[in-house]
Amino acid sequence: MKTAANPSLSTKVTLISAGVTVVLFAGIFLLFASFSKTALLQAEKEKAQTVAETVAPMLAVDLYLGLKEHLASLGREIMRNPEILRFTIREGNQTVLSLEQKRSEGEARHDDFRVSQPIVHPVTGRKIALLELRYSSAHYRQLLEQYNKIMLVLLLLLVVISLLYALYLRHLLRPLKTVAEALRRFRPGKTLQLPEADSDDEIGSITAATRQMAERLNDYARKQKEIERSLAEEVRKKTAQLERHYYTDSLTQLPNRIRLIHDLLHAERGVLAVVDIDGFGQINDLYGYPVGDAVLQKVGRLLKQRQHEFSVYKLAADEFALFSDLPVPFNYFEQFLQEQVAMLESEFFSVDDVTLGLQVTAGAVIGTQKALEKADIALKVARSKQLPFVIYDEHYNVEEGYRDNLRLLQLLKTAVSEDRVALYLQPIFDTVSGEKVGSECLMRLVGDGGKLLLPHAFLPFAKQSRYYSILSRAMISKSFRYFSYRPEPFSINLSVDDILDIKTAAFIRQELVRYDVASRVTFELLESEKIESYPEVGLFIRELKAMGCRFAIDDFGSGYSNFEHLLRLDIDAIKIDGTLIRNVDHDENARLVVETIVNFARKKSLKCVAEFVHSEEVLRVVRELGIEFSQGFYLGEPAPAEEQRVL
Repeated sequence: MKTAANPSLSTKVTLISAGVTVVLFAGIFLLFASFSKTALLQAEKEKAQTVAETVAPMLAVDLYLGLKEHLASLGREIMRNPEILRFTIREGNQTVLSLEQKRSEGEARHDDFRVSQPIVHPVTGRKIALLELRYSSAHYRQLLEQYNKIMLVLLLLLVVISLLYALYLRHLLRPLKTVAEALRRFRPGKTLQLPEADSDDEIGSITAATRQMAERLNDYARKQKEIERSLAEEVRKKTAQLERHYYTDSLTQLPNRIRLIHDLLHAERGVLAVVDIDGFGQINDLYGYPVGDAVLQKVGRLLKQRQHEFSVYKLAADEFALFSDLPVPFNYFEQFLQEQVAMLESEFFSVDDVTLGLQVTAGAVIGTQKALEKADIALKVARSKQLPFVIYDEHYNVEEGYRDNLRLLQLLKTAVSEDRVALYLQPIFDTVSGEKVGSECLMRLVGDGGKLLLPHAFLPFAKQSRYYSILSRAMISKSFRYFSYRPEPFSINLSVDDILDIKTAAFIRQELVRYDVASRVTFELLESEKIESYPEVGLFIRELKAMGCRFAIDDFGSGYSNFEHLLRLDIDAIKIDGTLIRNVDHDENARLVVETIVNFARKKSLKCVAEFVHSEEVLRVVRELGIEFSQGFYLGEPAPAEEQRVL
């Protein structure tokens, strides 16, 4: 029986070497497999992180500029990389963009990994969003499978081949690291330096795809710069357009009031003139707004063409302004204003078939402190004095007048809202017998602390506001209500404004019926130039006389006295103005005028009432002249209605 031959030393060595090599290689394989798995996974993550870091700046620019469509387009380009499974951008808890590769259920694996990259503001560096990429582990698994197969084959080879393989593997992976380093250093607009690689293998594919992606990113960067330049130019144009719109009057294309205020604030010195077209509203009313607008445009062009030292502005309505920040002497400025007013008033403005001449008034000021307010004050002073222009003077003290007007406005508002209109009565007497025959109703306002205000303190201002008609109606209502249960006659003042006010006239008719006092009331018409509206006033008088009312002309003989009123209006009595009566005892002219009025009244069968009888001497002359009725402080002062006794 043959004994089995012992293996040869070479075989043993070979086997031992092989065994040792196998064991050593197996150990090395197991150890290196674990290390390589981690290294490959880290390489894949670095590659994904590099992609995220590369695209984040471009995404930040798109988010900053609000280019949602470009943002989506860039996302779709990135999603062309098959290894990127999901592309998500979030702002806080809100998802701005989310793209995902379509995969079957069998393709989904739990070892796919995610990378995230903050998206920071391109200017401030503040985080504005978060980019999340879900990366496929397919390439990573593919590399591991390839590695395991190679190692199993190399298990049969010698250690030298194993070492050579290890060196080859290291050489094989070096381009991938080079690619990652190149991507980490890459910035859009720069050239991406990548090693040459065979496009058939994975690294070559990655290198080629990365190079293509870099080219696309550079192309996007170029387009982005073009967009930024285009947007910057558009923003510049829009800003200029908005500035022109904000500082320019749309009708005349002249700088507007806002621009003038801006220029005044930034000027250390200067002169300003505000030019207003008198009665411009009548042009709009008579010829229409197109004609009025054309006139304003021509005035603006004329002002701009005729002088060069001053800037021309179009303010509200029919006002223009002329401003210069140069030192202008007073005499020169005064001459300049004269020339401008004369120039505008000498021009004729032809629009279509309408030819107009204008009259203007100007208010001016030297200096820039509160220049607009002072120019407006000077303009009002010029109007009140009927001057073509006025240069502001600190002694005008118009500001105090404005404050007084504001206080009066508040007083009227309080009087209306809190019913502070007080009814006072002044008795009227028979001049011969001395008996009381009636009362005149007078208005008072109760101010703060119970202080009484007489009509002259508030009525002139009230007539310029909407409170006048309210006060008139309150006075009428209080008077009618008071005398509704008293049998005596009474009179109440009534202005032509009250008669021409449709609401007030209707209110008077209504209250006459309501309180049934028509047969005992006499309306005293206050004389004014408006009393010459004879058709309207005459119709009102006829209507109320038909109801039983009587009418008198109050303050006859004052500034607007006109005997024509007595001839054209159906008047029952004349109240002779106090400025004549109070001097009738010592002024022959006053006595002659009063005597003429009385004689005229007798021929017209009109009764006369003497106002302002303040002394025994005046009363004596009133009796001598045959004036039927008298009233005044000598006979009886005005007193609250509640203190009056019933006749």
